[in-house]
Amino acid sequence: MYFHAELLGQRRLLLALPLAVIVTACSSEQADSESDREVDPKPRQEIPSQAVESVAAGADSQNSTPIDWQDLDRCSQAGDSGGASKVIHVHCGTTPSYAFDDAQRLHVVFEQNDRVYYTFSESLGERFSAPVEINEEPEALYSRGENRPKVALGPRGEIYVSWSKKTEGRFNGEIRFSRSLDAGQSFSKPATVNDDNLLTTHRFDNLSVDQEGHIFLSWIDKRDRVRVREAGGQYTGAAIYYAVSDDRGASFKKNQKLADYSCECCRIAALPRPQGRGVTLLWRHIFPGSIRDHAIADLSPSEPTSPGDAGSVTGVFDTSAPVEGAPLVMRATTDDWKLDACPHHGPAMAAASNDQLAHLVWFTNGSIRSGISYGQFDRESSITRKVTPVDGEASASHADIAAIGTHVYVVWKKESATGTRIMLMSSSDDGTTWQAPIEVDRTTEDSDYPF
Repeated sequence: MYFHAELLGQRRLLLALPLAVIVTACSSEQADSESDREVDPKPRQEIPSQAVESVAAGADSQNSTPIDWQDLDRCSQAGDSGGASKVIHVHCGTTPSYAFDDAQRLHVVFEQNDRVYYTFSESLGERFSAPVEINEEPEALYSRGENRPKVALGPRGEIYVSWSKKTEGRFNGEIRFSRSLDAGQSFSKPATVNDDNLLTTHRFDNLSVDQEGHIFLSWIDKRDRVRVREAGGQYTGAAIYYAVSDDRGASFKKNQKLADYSCECCRIAALPRPQGRGVTLLWRHIFPGSIRDHAIADLSPSEPTSPGDAGSVTGVFDTSAPVEGAPLVMRATTDDWKLDACPHHGPAMAAASNDQLAHLVWFTNGSIRSGISYGQFDRESSITRKVTPVDGEASASHADIAAIGTHVYVVWKKESATGTRIMLMSSSDDGTTWQAPIEVDRTTEDSDYPF
C-alpha cells in the first residue's frame, strides 16, 4: 500500500492551501463485497519532542521501519514465522483514516495483522512516526471499503479511535473505542460501546467530536431487526444508533436510536455543528418502496427527555420527532434509487461558510439522476439545493468533499480499462459554480478510495 499527500497536484500549494487529497492503494481486498441481502477547552497538547525527533531522524523502532511510499518491497518482508509482514507501517497496512489538527499535523490510523495502529506526520505524508499499537490483543476487525478504523481529535489534544470488531456470524460485529490523552504515546484498553449484548450487526462506525469536545460515535445496528423478526414481523435494512461521551471518552451514555430503516453497508458522514454543540449525521436511508436515498439529522449531546426510540422513522417517513427532545430526521436527497440491496456507496459532507448550509456529495443510480452529485442542504428549509452533477458515468464512485471558507473541493475515483484515476473538481464561490474536473493522480494497481 502506498500513502501520500498532494495538494491539487502541486506541492507548491501545500503551505498556501491546507487541503490534501489523500490517495491510498492496497495490494489486496480493495472493496467490501458484502451484500445487505440475507445477504473549559485548553490549548492543544503538543506532540512530545522525542517523537518529533524520531520522525526527523527517521529512526527505527522495534516494530517499525520508516520507508518511502515509492519503495514498497520491504512491506513484503515476512515475520519470523514466515507469516504476516514484520514491517509495521502505514504503507504496509490497509484502510487508513486521517484527521488534521490545527497545526496541520496529519494523524492516521490503519489496520495491519488484526491490530489498529496510530501514526502521525508533520510533512503531509512524506514521513511518519513509528506506529503505536492500539489493541494489544489482536482481534479480527472490519477493514475493507467504507468499513474501516476511524480517528478524531479532541480540543485538548485528545486522540480518539474507533473500529468495528468482527464477531461470530455473518456481518456481525461490535463497536470498539480507545483514546489517548498523552498525544498518541499510549492508548486505553479498547472498550465496546454498543450496549445490547446481542450477536448481530454493529458496524460502519463513524467517530466525530463537536466543538465543545463531546464525542459522538454512530454506527449501523440490527438489534431492532433481530427483535422484530423474532416476533414474526418484517424489518427492512438496519438502524442508525449513536452514543455520546462528555468525559473525554472515559465513558459513554446509553445507546440511542436515531432512525429505523437505514441501508446496511454504506458509510455514515458526520459534521460538527457550527454552533459548537452537537453534530450532523448524513446516511443512506431506505424510504418506502425500497428507495435508497439519503436522510440527515442534527444530534445533541443531551439525551431525549422522554423514554422511547429517538428519531424513529415510520414506514411513511414521518419527519416529526416522536420523542420530546429527539433529533429531527429529514430527507436530504431525492433521486428515487430503487434497489433491494446495499450499493456500498456512502455520502460525504463538509461545512459551508454559511452556518445554515452544509455541502453534500453522494452517489446514486436513481430514476431522477445518476452518478455523483453535489448539493447544499439548507437547515432552515430542510431542502437540498444547488444540486449539481459531478460525474454521471457509471465508473465514477466513492466521492469525498472538503471546504475551506468559500472554496469547496470534491474528489472521487474513476475506473477505466487503463487503470484508476483520481479526479478533483473545485468551486471558489461556495458551490455556486464549478471548475472543470481535473485528474490529480492515477494508478494501474488495485486501489483504495480517495478522501
